[in-house]
Amino acid sequence: MKKLILLLSTGILLTACGPSETEQLTQEKSDLKKEIKNLSNQLDNEKTKNVSKNNTLKSLEGDLKHTTGDKMITSDEYTQHFKSYVSDIGIAFQSYADIENKLVDFNNQEVGSKLSDVKQRIKDAVHTYDAHFKKASPPIAFEPIHKQIESANKMSQDAIEKIESGYDKKDEKLVKEGQASMQQAIDQLKTLNTQ
Repeated sequence: MKKLILLLSTGILLTACGPSETEQLTQEKSDLKKEIKNLSNQLDNEKTKNVSKNNTLKSLEGDLKHTTGDKMITSDEYTQHFKSYVSDIGIAFQSYADIENKLVDFNNQEVGSKLSDVKQRIKDAVHTYDAHFKKASPPIAFEPIHKQIESANKMSQDAIEKIESGYDKKDEKLVKEGQASMQQAIDQLKTLNTQ
């Protein structure tokens, strides 16, 4: 009988311990399933975000190619062109400054000759600068500078045309108008050195 009681009490004890461990294991299994599902959802969300970012990037790259043409020059190339342009246009403007106060002396052939030289130097500087951008675009960071240069180039070419025309016609008013426009172009290009 003692053996039977001992056997029953051991069975009860094992039965009492058994379900508790089973419940604990079942709970841990359930918790792990929840954690796996949660991690799976997070992974799916990250994949979706990644796909969305890649699509946005591809779209932006397409837009960039569409708006900038076939080729975009590098920042180093643009800086090199810019320095060359500034040097060339600077020489033209210095030549202009040398004769600026003499432009109303309509009988001075030397002034007329130097005026033609200034016009050619401006034309050459503008042409050389523009030649680099026939099949390429400036880097995005340099677009504002590029637009300012293009505006100043047009202004300086129009101004020198007006000055030369006024000089040839001996029209002081036209010369003065051209000089005012030329000064605006020069001032606009000077601001580029301060940026």
